[in-house]
Amino acid sequence: MGSLYRSEPMKLCQMIIAKESCYDIVGQLGKLNSVQFNDLNTNIGQFSRTFVNQVRRCEELERKLRFLERQVVECVPEIEPEKIDMENLETPTLAEVNQLEVRLDELEKNFSELNTNDCQLRKNLNECKEKKGILYGVEDFFKVVGTKVRIEANIESYDEEQFAMSFSMGMNPQGTVSSGADIPLTPLLSEETSENAWFTAGVIPSNKKVTFERVLWRACRKTVFVWTSEEELVLDDPVTLEKVRKVVFLVFFKGESLKQIIDKVCDGFNAHQYPCPKTSAERQISIIHTTERIKDLEIVTRETARHRYERLKGLASDLPKWLKAVHMQKSIYHVMNKFTVDTNGFLAAECWIPQRDIDVIRQAMHDGYQISGTEVAPILNIVKTKVQPPTFHRTNKFTHVFQSIVDSYGIASYREVNPAPYTIITFPFIFAVMFGDAAHGLILLLAGLFFIFNEKKITSARIQDEIFNTFFNGRYLIVLMGLFSIYTGTLYNDAFAKSVNVFGSSWSSPYNDSEVVSWIKTEKEAGRKMDVILDPTNAYDAERGPYPWGVDPIWNIAENRLIFLNSMKMKASVLLGIIQMTFGLFLSLLNFIHERSLADIFFNFLPQLIFMSCIFVYLCIQIVIKWIFFSAHPDTIFGMDYPGPNCAPSLLINLINMFMLKSRPLGYYDEKGNIHQTCYLNQWYPQESLVELILLTIAMCCVPIMLFGKPLASYFAERRRKALLKKGVRKMTSVS
Repeated sequence: MGSLYRSEPMKLCQMIIAKESCYDIVGQLGKLNSVQFNDLNTNIGQFSRTFVNQVRRCEELERKLRFLERQVVECVPEIEPEKIDMENLETPTLAEVNQLEVRLDELEKNFSELNTNDCQLRKNLNECKEKKGILYGVEDFFKVVGTKVRIEANIESYDEEQFAMSFSMGMNPQGTVSSGADIPLTPLLSEETSENAWFTAGVIPSNKKVTFERVLWRACRKTVFVWTSEEELVLDDPVTLEKVRKVVFLVFFKGESLKQIIDKVCDGFNAHQYPCPKTSAERQISIIHTTERIKDLEIVTRETARHRYERLKGLASDLPKWLKAVHMQKSIYHVMNKFTVDTNGFLAAECWIPQRDIDVIRQAMHDGYQISGTEVAPILNIVKTKVQPPTFHRTNKFTHVFQSIVDSYGIASYREVNPAPYTIITFPFIFAVMFGDAAHGLILLLAGLFFIFNEKKITSARIQDEIFNTFFNGRYLIVLMGLFSIYTGTLYNDAFAKSVNVFGSSWSSPYNDSEVVSWIKTEKEAGRKMDVILDPTNAYDAERGPYPWGVDPIWNIAENRLIFLNSMKMKASVLLGIIQMTFGLFLSLLNFIHERSLADIFFNFLPQLIFMSCIFVYLCIQIVIKWIFFSAHPDTIFGMDYPGPNCAPSLLINLINMFMLKSRPLGYYDEKGNIHQTCYLNQWYPQESLVELILLTIAMCCVPIMLFGKPLASYFAERRRKALLKKGVRKMTSVS
């Protein structure tokens, strides 16, 4: 079981390394994942350490790489991010990182400019589309032509004076007089030429249209006419590329003061106003020019996107390698910040190393020294210390999740027995005892197998979702939980809360059809539900015996199904729980023996074992005896006549009566030979009350030993140590 049984023996070591070779040596040590460096600069702030500038430089490179990675994900979505190769770890040289820094600076600058230009192009394109929509909207409003196609094909002149005159007379653009129900409008245009008619045009988000009209109407005190188009302009946001819906609006007014109010309202609603020609001919010419401008901008935008796509597609394969190199260099300098620097240019480090890896560490230091090309070889010294070493367990992708579960409750002390190997079986099995459904267990099994078979693909995707990663990291645990759930589900004969009759039930109905029909008739006449009881004497096939595997499927249709199954599962859970607790106690005994702590053995282990045995182990023995001896048939048990299942002892109430020291009669019959009404609460074996009194007394005596034994033992041991120390000092004084 290796280091999983107990943590690895550790040694405190000191390293003396030349500053020129430290980078390469630490890089070689990092590949082994077997060294824990102590921080020798705890009195120095993080921003005042020797290699803080190098760490900041790496963080800046990481920022640039994240920027490029976002560009790849957004612009080249069909390319899956490649997995960072954690197997072939080669320490990047300083020259390689310097070259990478220059290239990343250039790439960030180029793509930042490219993004800025692209954003500006999209903004200009949106402005042209908005302007074109406004021109079409104005033309539609004035009804110059019937369709937009004819606008671009044929430019005509239009006299707006007729519209102005009709509008000033209280008529709508179609020439119909507003009804009396309409809100009376103050004439905006008098009998003047159209050059004196004031109007502004623009676009506004669709969701603000109604509010914009109301605010503008009230702000101008009913002296403006607002028109909005029914058609929406669908545009792409230049920054987020999300769809934005806008509508064209026209506002007719008269006077410069109203113009200022309208401008302020438009600014508040983020409405964009555009200058619009006064005559139809000018508007038609502007439409043609704007359309040509839109086509040119769309061509430039497509070419810009294609150019960025090609460049990012070529970068996608290099990003994981660059990211790994920067991460490794940052980690190296972060470790080097824990070293102390002397005046001669040497770095001193203190670290914990597994005892069996010391030779491997020496070789790695020698390899790093040769790579650096320096003349001074590193030195590794083993230091004797009384400081408790850290706990180190070697794990793999299978055992890691179980070790993490154990560590979440508390990390074991150095060289303690590690419960993780036993948790590999106990954790999923106890879960399955609670879960207990074969069909749902199969779903769990398939989900775990899916994660395992697609392990490399999922890992390479580098999914950041925390919940998904939790399930993925526990894939082997999920498989075991599924397997054990299938096992317990077959024992419970439970699949999607239904039983499966594979071998045939040993129970059958002893009643004929005529009896059943008469009972059904009686049930309908009485208007109440009637239950049919299957007497084991007549309904159970004793020759055939119990169901070969698991619970008999007849219980799935029984009215007392839950009572029976819950009782069975509860008793099984108590047995398994007490077995697991007892096993844990004996693991603690192994720790006490290893530490040679007699105080823990006598004041912790033994009282706990006795206390648990007197109460819980006694309860488990009662459960097993009840299963073996008490059946549905009358019998003689422990020298007493047992009438039948109604008198089977209630273990839960008996346990309560044990603590309450409640007296109970012996046997199931009274003096007259009648069955006790509460026979299931009576003593079911001779001298039961005396046995329980003795067990309870012993258990209560263990409580003060568990509470005060170890503290008192530690107190007297400390007093004895101080007395011996004081005695030794006196002897030294007398000798001197």
